[in-house]
Amino acid sequence: MNFILTVKEKDLIKIKEHYSDNLVTSPTDYVYFMSKSAAVTITAFTSGKVMFQGPIAESEYNNWREYFKSDISTIGSDEVGTGDFFGPIVVVSAYVNESQIEQLTDFGVNDSKKLTDQKILKIGPKIAKIITHKKVFLNNFYYNKLQESGNNMNKIKALMHNRALNQLTTDVKCDKVILDQFASEANYWKYLKDEVTVFRNIIFETKAESKYIAVATASILARYYFLRLWDKMSKDYGYEFIKGASNEVDKLAAKILLEKGEDFLVNVAKLNFKNLPKARIINENLL
Repeated sequence: MNFILTVKEKDLIKIKEHYSDNLVTSPTDYVYFMSKSAAVTITAFTSGKVMFQGPIAESEYNNWREYFKSDISTIGSDEVGTGDFFGPIVVVSAYVNESQIEQLTDFGVNDSKKLTDQKILKIGPKIAKIITHKKVFLNNFYYNKLQESGNNMNKIKALMHNRALNQLTTDVKCDKVILDQFASEANYWKYLKDEVTVFRNIIFETKAESKYIAVATASILARYYFLRLWDKMSKDYGYEFIKGASNEVDKLAAKILLEKGEDFLVNVAKLNFKNLPKARIINENLL
């Protein structure tokens, strides 16, 4: 059975590169390229049609169809800072249209997980200039207030994503909205049951950052704003804060507790994390 996919000219290049090890001579001028192996034969026509034949033809066809699904205008939403004892939480919802994908790819957005903080600080302003997006920040003081009121981390994230998506979709209209899933759909909507305005047109996917360039873009922008806020926090409070929730973070938290007390820590840390009781134990052992 033959499976036929229709793609754009630029996408023919991507497919050809993928099967470059098995290229054979094209029989006519109408064939852009041919690739043959024992498992699958690919015939790509200059018209943009790509035909898959052979034992794994259907799976190859489905893989490419899913791949190019992400290559359309999409809103992605992601968050940063939820695993760090110190520092704020940042959520960004970003709208990426088809015409921007190539430029974002050139920036390295497709490999967002591999980007260093230095690289993100370099490309973040460039991405922010060309991408319509909304950002929502939550500082430590208000995070701790929400926690004390009985709101868990996932509810806080749901509230922040809902706000960012509501703000963004007043400026742009998009049928495809992807949220990097952090809770079940049922729980996500439960967290928002008391909200006046709830944005509901959402596709929930785990590891969405690696599947959709819009989510990867949102992730990079969230990290960019997080790093800027982190730098400001360090300057404002006079400490070289440490990211994450490691033993080194425990030691720094203990030092801050000794020097400034918990009233100070409430402004720079998430007090429900296990780092705080560990920091207290460190100080007790020193006495």
